Amino acid sequence: MCKQFNSWEEMNYSEAFLFWKNINNLEAEFDLTELSSFRSNTNFLQTLKNLLTFPQWTERIEQLEIIKEIFQFQRDGNNLISKPNNDVLALGQVNQFVENLERNLYKIDQNCWNLIKELSIAEDFLSFLKRISEKDVKNLIDDYSNEKSIQEDIILSLIHVKQYITPLISNHQIKNVVDFLEELQLIVKKDSTLMSKFALCNMDNIMLQKIYYSTLNHEQTIIEEIKNATLNGIYTFVFDEKNDKRLMKLKYPSLTKDMYQNEILDLREKALLIVKSNTTVNINDFIELVDVAQNIMNSITLLIQRGHFHYRKFEKEIKGMEAMKEFLLFLNDDLEKWSILFYFYFYFSIF
Repeated sequence: MCKQFNSWEEMNYSEAFLFWKNINNLEAEFDLTELSSFRSNTNFLQTLKNLLTFPQWTERIEQLEIIKEIFQFQRDGNNLISKPNNDVLALGQVNQFVENLERNLYKIDQNCWNLIKELSIAEDFLSFLKRISEKDVKNLIDDYSNEKSIQEDIILSLIHVKQYITPLISNHQIKNVVDFLEELQLIVKKDSTLMSKFALCNMDNIMLQKIYYSTLNHEQTIIEEIKNATLNGIYTFVFDEKNDKRLMKLKYPSLTKDMYQNEILDLREKALLIVKSNTTVNINDFIELVDVAQNIMNSITLLIQRGHFHYRKFEKEIKGMEAMKEFLLFLNDDLEKWSILFYFYFYFSIF
């Protein structure tokens, strides 16, 4: 083997690598073999140094090849990220090969390479990122407190990852891996923690997707509740001044137990979020219905506070928007009349 190094520049690089890859002490190897004359050959020493970096460069190039497929980039005309050809590349060409890589990729720091490695093993998670919208992420944030298995740092990491990685996925100006690497390096400089956050999300990818689909189903359940509350809901208003009782409740055929005021208002808050998501379902009718019901509660409370005897113990069931609005008009009319009587009573009681 040592004799082959007499014409080392023409040797196949892979054969040379097999000889040198497990050697830790070059000086000792020179003393023990017939290669002592190469000790002062700076070109040969530099070649060995570059040769021993081939595993690292091969791994990086393989990762970039995977990323090309995931992001569907065009091929580079200069073959920048092509792996060395085992049958063609001679040892004398190693320096040029490595120097070409270093010259073109010198801006890419280790933090960026670490992120590239994570990206190359995250095809499923990247596909998930493509599917979810900003609104979906917000829904995950809103719902995560109800999901015991998910931690706040995962959600916060997903926000950061979504913010930085999604533009890379959708950026049509990025035509090839070179463009991608330049953009990725800029992103890593803005947020040096991106790699660890991405790795955390990728590790918990299955859990995030389960919660995402659970959230979608949860939203559909809410929409069904809203439709029933709007179309089939019977709203009951109960007041009992003596027992200090004041409540509003809702029922409809498929509801297993009555929904009370706080639950109705909570459903209204969820309806507001759905409206903002541009759903095709008209949620505004339900929001208006709850607002009218709240106004009914306020009007009856005022009537009781002003001593109207008819509402001291009172219960009424109402179904539908029109009936609800008509009853509110009746209450407001009653309130206006009673306020006049209340004013005259108060005035003449003084004088």
